[in-house]
Amino acid sequence: METLGEKIMEKDLVSIVMPCYNGKRFIGESIESVINQTYPKWELLIVDDGSTDDSINVIKHYQTDKRIKLIRQSNSGSAAARNNGIRRSKGQYLALLDSDDIWKPNFLEEQIRFMKEKSAICVYSSYAMINKNSKEILKPVKVKDKITSKDMESLNYIGCLTGLYDQSKHGKIFLKRN
Repeated sequence: METLGEKIMEKDLVSIVMPCYNGKRFIGESIESVINQTYPKWELLIVDDGSTDDSINVIKHYQTDKRIKLIRQSNSGSAAARNNGIRRSKGQYLALLDSDDIWKPNFLEEQIRFMKEKSAICVYSSYAMINKNSKEILKPVKVKDKITSKDMESLNYIGCLTGLYDQSKHGKIFLKRN
């Protein structure tokens, strides 16, 4: 990952970056999982990565909520889409959520509370995998209680949908493109 220090604009705001490429089938459920969060101070930056299906119309249906912003770009891959959203994020906190992932309603509230209690820069959690019918499959993916930078050099232990990062501590962190 690359670090770039930039001014964070809004304290306690969570910027959620959601890349989307042909996500029509699941993106509505993903967006609803954000709308239903018990933590209300968020912005959802959906970066459409050149979808050729009806994703845009599904997204536009939810834009009555002014916290939801659509960013369109030509197809450049998920890392570029995430970086585009990160660049435009205004929040103190940054979270990533793919267009086929969902959060439980108290996810953000619990992560923010834990982060503040522990004075942490980054938090993450275990997660469950679900099938196309939203039924849990396999065992939940359990993560270590503590992950070091050396751990991360060998394997990414943090599922993108579970991480929450305080951008005010070290600036914006962008993904490297492969």
